[in-house]
Amino acid sequence: PDMAMEQLGNRVKGMRVDVFRADVLRALGLSLLGLGVIVTLVKRWVDARWVVIGTVVVVALDMGSVNNRYLGPNNYETVLDKRFPFEATPADRAILAAEQGSVSDFEGKYRAAQARWEDKLDAKLTRRYARAQDAAAFEVLNANSHHRVFDLANPFNDARTSYFHKSVGGYHGAKLRRYQDFIERVLTPERAAIIAQIQAGQFQLGADVAPGLAMLNTKYMLVPRAEQPLPFVGGLGPAWFVDKVTWVGSAEEEISGIAGLNPSAKALVHTEFEATLGQVNAPGSNDVTLEKYHPEGSTYSVNSERGGLLVLSEVHYPVGWTATVDGEEVPLVRVNYILSGLEVPAGEHQVQLTFEPEGWGTAKMLSRAGSLLLAALLGLSIRFGSRESEG
Repeated sequence: PDMAMEQLGNRVKGMRVDVFRADVLRALGLSLLGLGVIVTLVKRWVDARWVVIGTVVVVALDMGSVNNRYLGPNNYETVLDKRFPFEATPADRAILAAEQGSVSDFEGKYRAAQARWEDKLDAKLTRRYARAQDAAAFEVLNANSHHRVFDLANPFNDARTSYFHKSVGGYHGAKLRRYQDFIERVLTPERAAIIAQIQAGQFQLGADVAPGLAMLNTKYMLVPRAEQPLPFVGGLGPAWFVDKVTWVGSAEEEISGIAGLNPSAKALVHTEFEATLGQVNAPGSNDVTLEKYHPEGSTYSVNSERGGLLVLSEVHYPVGWTATVDGEEVPLVRVNYILSGLEVPAGEHQVQLTFEPEGWGTAKMLSRAGSLLLAALLGLSIRFGSRESEG
């Protein structure tokens, strides 16, 4: 990192020196030109009117060159470009085409989304509004599908993929330290292994190569400069039952064990949750469906022969999250270093996740009370003000 910062500093220094030299040369040229104008006026070599006209032209050209740095055509963006900054690639469109058939009444929902955008933009979505049409289509897809996409190019400093898809990557300066560990220790080595396999001509990639991506419900991978996405075989879905739990005594054991893990059958759980979870059974035949997704709480329909540990493809964060089975609260445990899990009994059940941090209800109540008080004070101020004006 120190070497990288030094190299970056040298590059910035060189750029500033180049800009300084260019400005010095321009200033020197203008100074010489100004001196020539003064000499011309003193010697009366040219009519003064032509000197004034020439000076105005030179000043205008100089001002124009400076203004062009900040107000040139490259510094402007249209309203559409600002609102829809990214254009879908052929690979993005291929994912849309492959998945829209699994969305019930996709065309009807797409037309409704188009109508909403037409109301927002106050315009019909003609070919000029192609990006708005794409936004409507991907909006419907993301609201009605639950797979994730992994961009092999620059997954953890990339915002474009998250614009179109539920993404494994993306960037945030305040990400969880635990997830950053998972990126460095699991996902980055898996990405390197996948790229090596692709370079060797192997395109059937799944959980055996990248169990971390399987846990995160990855279904497609975007390959640089490729017009088709690469399918990832073995994504485990939004939630699944495991047959067995392996107890580990440290965070190091937990994260290092993922490399050889079959996450569809086995889960790694820290011993701190042993009293909470207890003995875990193999669930037998089972079915899990994500009925409703929301970042602050999702609903699952679960049916299993014997019950067991349900692993959720959601990052475990103990503060504020609660889980219920048929309305009865059950404890959440951390699974496979970053995921959440809970024990679900045999039979048919509804699992509900809810995010409501401590003090959230009090904060909302105080906010509403403050708004009401402000409105009351404003009303009293208007009333007494009108009385004074009448008096």
